[in-house]
Amino acid sequence: WDIDDTIALLSLAAYEKEGKVKLVGVVATGGAGVARARLTRFWLRRLGYRDGDVPVAACLAPGRDVCLMPDANPGVPSEDDAFLFRGTSKQRAAAELCLLLADLHAGRLELLVIAPMSAIGEALSTDDGVARMQKGVAKMYIQGQATVGEGGRLMPNFQAGGGAFNLSENAEASIRSFEMLQDHMPFQLLGKHAAYRVTLNREDFMKFDGAADSGTLIQDQAKKGLDNFRQKMPETFYRLYPIPEDKRSENLWFRTLTYISHPYDPTLTVAMHRPDLFRPVRLPLPHGKGEHLLMGMEEEGDCNVPDPSLVHRELVRTVQEAGKVMAMRSEPVCHDPVPFLFVTDIGRDIDDTVALLALSAYHWEGRAKLVGVVAT
Repeated sequence: WDIDDTIALLSLAAYEKEGKVKLVGVVATGGAGVARARLTRFWLRRLGYRDGDVPVAACLAPGRDVCLMPDANPGVPSEDDAFLFRGTSKQRAAAELCLLLADLHAGRLELLVIAPMSAIGEALSTDDGVARMQKGVAKMYIQGQATVGEGGRLMPNFQAGGGAFNLSENAEASIRSFEMLQDHMPFQLLGKHAAYRVTLNREDFMKFDGAADSGTLIQDQAKKGLDNFRQKMPETFYRLYPIPEDKRSENLWFRTLTYISHPYDPTLTVAMHRPDLFRPVRLPLPHGKGEHLLMGMEEEGDCNVPDPSLVHRELVRTVQEAGKVMAMRSEPVCHDPVPFLFVTDIGRDIDDTVALLALSAYHWEGRAKLVGVVAT
């Protein structure tokens, strides 16, 4: 119900545009799974992802039932219109999507886990599922805290306060995932102490909306999440956000904030693609299969983030780049665009080159899909 997951998705979309990653699926979990899946589809469409290219599954495991929807036109699609991955049943869809993608991208699939591990735990509930995940997943990026036990084995740290929320929400699934997978692939964990080194303020969110030409859409979503926190846990909120009492009215509190978030999830997204900005603790895997990387597990020194301003700059850059993609689109992409085969005698004059450039613009706007070229 906070803004972090949305910002992480925007940053990830920018890295895909730059050719560094390919988003092949999303599992929405943590309670209110269907609502979260619908919200995911809303943002994916605004970013230009076609429904058929990125399956979205709703995990029905329990959790927090709050899912704050944006005020936009067009708005968040209904369950029927969101084109959600169904699998053999709604109850199994999230786990089945994990397994399907592990099979499809065998040995290359990487998981970015910024939510409870319920769907992964369910995928690992059978011997067949364990074998498929061990074979298919190459690496896991996890937002949360862990401790290092005997023999260098990792265990979720459920005593780490707010930094352990995702892992503790379904502790059984977290323990199973760590136990079954950590010897077969590298884990990269980013904990709260690393996230606390990076800060996003109101000016950053104004830049995000400015790049996306979205009015105050992203700012409003951030405000909704914080207001929900403020209403339900006022003492904790005002301890974390020390707003003077005379500035706590409905029309002043948000404008008085000195910062909006310490972005746990987006910082992990940056760590995936800019490892040079971090100095992790390294733990070798058995059999020479790589190493686990730990950042921000302890409040010591720089918490494995030597220069948080560089992380902040990269995060703001990527979200603004994603915003520019959103701004290019007159309306969100919902369905597959028309496929085009381009038959050209390019090289005779400039016309074919200009036509290709124009077609490319329609391709990126989601109106056309260039599927091949014949030069003749």
